[in-house]
Amino acid sequence: MILSNRLSIALAIVLLVAATAQSPAQAQGKKPTAKSAKRAPVTGGVVTLTDPVEKAFTAKTPAGWRSQAYLARVYELYRPVVTSLSPDSKTVLFYGDPRQQGFTVPTQYMNENSGLPQNPLMGWSEYIPADDYFTEYVRKKFGKMPGFRLIGAKPNPALQRYSEESAQKSGRNQTTTTTLVYFDYTDKGKPMHGVVSGATLGIQTVWITDVAGVATSGNPNDYLPAIEKMRKSVTFSKSWVAQQQQRHEARMAQLRQDHANQLASWNASNRQHDLRMQAISDAGDASMKKWYAQQAQSDNTQRRFLNYITEENTVVTGGKTYQVDNSHQRYFVNKNTGKYIGTSSTTDLNDLRRVANVNPDDYEEAKIKP
Repeated sequence: MILSNRLSIALAIVLLVAATAQSPAQAQGKKPTAKSAKRAPVTGGVVTLTDPVEKAFTAKTPAGWRSQAYLARVYELYRPVVTSLSPDSKTVLFYGDPRQQGFTVPTQYMNENSGLPQNPLMGWSEYIPADDYFTEYVRKKFGKMPGFRLIGAKPNPALQRYSEESAQKSGRNQTTTTTLVYFDYTDKGKPMHGVVSGATLGIQTVWITDVAGVATSGNPNDYLPAIEKMRKSVTFSKSWVAQQQQRHEARMAQLRQDHANQLASWNASNRQHDLRMQAISDAGDASMKKWYAQQAQSDNTQRRFLNYITEENTVVTGGKTYQVDNSHQRYFVNKNTGKYIGTSSTTDLNDLRRVANVNPDDYEEAKIKP
């Protein structure tokens, strides 16, 4: 059954993400165009963060830095995301991307024209080497930032070596390519320098990407050891991974029993996803309230870059600041609960009753902060 095979591929990507979360080793090397500057210290101390909703994974971040860790999930697929902001707000370390895709290599019978349900975190593509993939990734991810300039890619031998050793230890026959991609941009007129450390990892008919990076007013090479240390620290709970596999097997059993029921199950999964994402948003609001308050009090020159990483916008209404998903053009915030509704640019406040079945009097529009 093609749909059954498609779900099996989804599980393969789930397990591959978990297996490769602890990937790269420390990548050294000097970027010739970046000037060395006094940097915010990355001390030897670390703090351990736990995904606040599903308790799926832990990650270690520099002590004294403002950090967050959470699981971005779309139906059965997920991505760990970790960000860390230096005390002087001039350096951001990150691991993961909430919209990072996994890919299935297309065949004659399974491809983009098959008409199968497609998870937004899955795509169809032949395997793409890391240099090519992440050069385009950086261009698309950060290319709209002021003063963006793509500098280029260079080898990442330490990450290559560690990824291959990790695959060998776990018995995976894995295709691995790695890279470092450098870029510059400006933030409030200040020159900033970034580097993305990435790998593309393929097993049989699926492949995924693994990404970490840094943006700083100093030399990004100074922080490569820190991002790789963070990256290697991401550890998924074995019991949580086993639970995901059990859920998948139960779903496959239902498919085998009655394919017609699968469609209802798929729709139910979508509804459960809406509830889950709301729960993640709620938990994030609670756990990050102090973190955002600290940022608002500091000279945070990196808020825009953080938004590009987490795919968010910062919006303001009634003197309050909110973090929202960046896939909409307008945002309306409930004055009582703080929850928001994202819409297209043509939707106004009075349309909310029709499109969202809510009372427009309870909402006010929030403006995107430049």
